[in-house]
Amino acid sequence: MSTSLSKLSLVIAMFLLSSCGQKLGLASSIPEPTSKASNAPIIISKITTNIENLNTENLKPIAKKIPETKNYYGKNYTDNYLWLNNKNSLEAIKYIRSEKKYTKKVLEANKVSEEKLYNEIIDRTDVFNTSLPKKIDNYYYYQKKEISKSKPIYYRKKDSLFAREELILDSNILSRNDENIKIGTFKVSPDGKILAYSIDKNNSGYFTIYLKNISTGTFLREEISNASGNIEWSNDNKSFYYITLNNDKKTSKVHKHNLGYSTALDRVEYYEKDPSFNLSLSKTDSEAYILITAKNNTTSEIQYIGAKDTRGIFKTFQKRKEGILYDIEHNGGKFFILTNSNAKNFKVMSVNILDQFRNNSWQEVIPTNNSQILKSIQVFKNNLVVLYQEDYKDKIKILNFKKDKINYFDMNEVNYSLKLDDNNDFNTSELRFSYSSLLNPDSIYEYNMDKKKLLLAKKDEVKGYNPYNYQTERIFVKTKDMKSIPLALIYKKGISKDGRAPLLLEVSNNYNFSPERISLLNRGLIIAVADMSQFENNMLDKRFSEQVISLGDYLTGNNYTSRDKIFASAKNKLSLIVASSINKKPELFKAVILDSPILDLINNINNFDLNNDNYGTKKLNINYFNDIKLISPYENISSNNYPNILINTLTNSPEMTESLKYIAKIRSNSKNDNKLVLLLNDEIVNNLELKNIATKYAFILNLLGLKN
Repeated sequence: MSTSLSKLSLVIAMFLLSSCGQKLGLASSIPEPTSKASNAPIIISKITTNIENLNTENLKPIAKKIPETKNYYGKNYTDNYLWLNNKNSLEAIKYIRSEKKYTKKVLEANKVSEEKLYNEIIDRTDVFNTSLPKKIDNYYYYQKKEISKSKPIYYRKKDSLFAREELILDSNILSRNDENIKIGTFKVSPDGKILAYSIDKNNSGYFTIYLKNISTGTFLREEISNASGNIEWSNDNKSFYYITLNNDKKTSKVHKHNLGYSTALDRVEYYEKDPSFNLSLSKTDSEAYILITAKNNTTSEIQYIGAKDTRGIFKTFQKRKEGILYDIEHNGGKFFILTNSNAKNFKVMSVNILDQFRNNSWQEVIPTNNSQILKSIQVFKNNLVVLYQEDYKDKIKILNFKKDKINYFDMNEVNYSLKLDDNNDFNTSELRFSYSSLLNPDSIYEYNMDKKKLLLAKKDEVKGYNPYNYQTERIFVKTKDMKSIPLALIYKKGISKDGRAPLLLEVSNNYNFSPERISLLNRGLIIAVADMSQFENNMLDKRFSEQVISLGDYLTGNNYTSRDKIFASAKNKLSLIVASSINKKPELFKAVILDSPILDLINNINNFDLNNDNYGTKKLNINYFNDIKLISPYENISSNNYPNILINTLTNSPEMTESLKYIAKIRSNSKNDNKLVLLLNDEIVNNLELKNIATKYAFILNLLGLKN
């Protein structure tokens, strides 16, 4: 009798739960039993779990807490959401689905403005964009990008720009069945016959190298997997060097491949034992030497070999020494070295090749300067070019070897970035560099180093944009440690700086132009760009998050905007300091937008190398662990009134699980009903980046009460 009553009670309980679910609109969220053999208590348990996972008012996912504890340096750390790291588990998959459903529901209200913004952005973009041709030996190489296609198409012309166009590779064909592929290196042999290129097919970080005979269009049988994507040809046209990754996706070995032979015969030319060092391959500007650079954020070491030397071995240029960074170039009988040895802001030295290892044989070419930071060098037959920064502005100095005279120049603007382009003709007197600013679209300039004449070679067309309608300025913000941070502003002329204008603070590492920003500028927003490039050299310095707070306080305290109209955005590593800042001061921003963020440092401590990823020194110890603990956004979430948050990342990216856990923990601790949204992109589709920008801008406009 009691057994029958128990069964009856169970049936009634299930009926009541089902009825409640239908009235609350939850019936579709209750999963069916996976097997007929499943007994009633298991079904009830699943129903209860999913009701726990959904807020009955707005379908907001509430992740269940399953405490797991780890011990670091004698201290226990409990994580309630570690189970989400197993993203392929049934429970994690269900939760991800509910997160996507909630995101779709929240963002539905923004669809009209999102579509309008996207169309505006597309309308400004060139339908066809052709890169400026680069002359390499006897060929001019360039690529074309169509707005309707997601990948570039590579071409070349022989001897003259008026010659017949030759198709080298259409990467859209390669990605026909998979939009997620990523093109790595694209290198043609010195004689122009064989193309070596690399592809990452599934966003894994592992590349496969393929070889193509350009004239016949046929592919060689050799394929090299587990590569980094970095390739350098020997000058014999018969062999090239490449780097492979180990199981931890670390660059560990440099190999040499001979065309026509099995890859199993490829010889290991160099092996890096220290996992904190990244490996890269390059050629000197003279193309006389091939270089292997082992580098972390504090130390570097270079191996070199003659590009014509088919039987030799790599030699160490200068043994690594903690804290010493250097790069090398070559001209004639000399090496030129950019180094920070006894020079905090770097200097340029030279040494005769035969005297390289003799004591006191290095000569100073460009001395160190307390007000100038030397960033990079290029060496031509007759000139040495140095890109440096002074007063937070990129500038260029050119030393003519024959005249032993230095020529200086910069761009006549307030906020801009310069980058030396790949100058593939060692004998030329033309220096090519790219220029971008908050106000002016990306451009490429050519500077004649002999005649001292500057020519605009190419400028991106932005339809309907007139820079004279906008104003830029630079201000310096004092931080708690009395440092001055440069802050660049751009806004439409006529904007009143009386606290009423909305403002977006972009935490970035450059002052590049963004055609997408125009949509916000035209709607009355001020864009403030903070150059935090120094952060990437020391990501454990908690002062950077304090600097973000100082910037937010300054902008609101000086009537550029107000607390209910200030937003912040950041990408990748820079997201860390923005997320850290809102832990310390949650009321700092109306909303923050984070792209592919790094958020959970403690629980991923075994998944990254501290030095290689710029988190500290190569040896993890209690001091650096404590630094990580202080800055890690996920570990420092507390009960607070958090701002609105929109996170955007790829479903299969390493950042996805960090973002899932972060949003879940914020939701559990937030005292308000602000929007906490995770935008997960399942795949890389055409114009995905532009679509996501439109989504983010629509999110901002919605919070401001602006529909269009």
